[in-house]
Amino acid sequence: MKWDIVGAIVGPECGTLESGSSVVFLRDGERKLCTPYMDTTGYGNLRFYFSMGDSEKKGFWSPYIAHKWLQAQGSKDAESSKDRFEIEKFQSTNKRLPNLHITTGGICDAGQGHENDVILYAKIEGRKDHLILDTMTYASYRVPSLVSVVISPELQTPATKFCLKQKNHQGRNKNVWAVDYFHVLPVLPSTVTHMIQFSINLGCGTHQPGNSVSLEFSTNHGRTWSLLHSECLPEICAGSHLPHSTIYASENYSG
Repeated sequence: MKWDIVGAIVGPECGTLESGSSVVFLRDGERKLCTPYMDTTGYGNLRFYFSMGDSEKKGFWSPYIAHKWLQAQGSKDAESSKDRFEIEKFQSTNKRLPNLHITTGGICDAGQGHENDVILYAKIEGRKDHLILDTMTYASYRVPSLVSVVISPELQTPATKFCLKQKNHQGRNKNVWAVDYFHVLPVLPSTVTHMIQFSINLGCGTHQPGNSVSLEFSTNHGRTWSLLHSECLPEICAGSHLPHSTIYASENYSG
């Protein structure tokens, strides 16, 4: 079983996500992570830690600040420096100077464009299509966060793999993202602690074809939603067999 990882290094460049040593995607060219094909028939949840940029490294730089900071350190090469300096160092030396700073994000600069988002998708062996599961946006993952995605019955097969891919970026050390502790969790039988019970009437006595209501749940604070039950029939679906999904259509629930 071999992972497919392209365009990344392993290290702490983007701070601590979970273990302290993450897969950091910052190189030129293709950037992608794929698990091996796995037997997911008994698994129900995919989880990993993800970050775009590094909230711990707040880099600030402008020609004016670099020049004054290096002057304070006795450097004669103030104008040519392109280093990022933390504003606290500059302020401690030149407290009376104005804070003319520009946020750059340091080496883990995520950028500011949705064209650089990272796509999470699944691929089933023998099928050409990719099943999009989520889009990891720069705005949602400035701070390292746990990503939790449901493995639906459609994906519970003897050979499924999961991938993260960034289709576009601006080059080395630009639009950087990091991943840590990529794992799947099994479907475990558990004692019933909660029950949902309700009555539903779609149309209230009138015929409304195409009207339906879905019962769904979320494992990531409402970012994405999944059906509580999905239809999974023998010889069609390899997951836990269920005769129906939690989609209530007006054809069956109109009073």
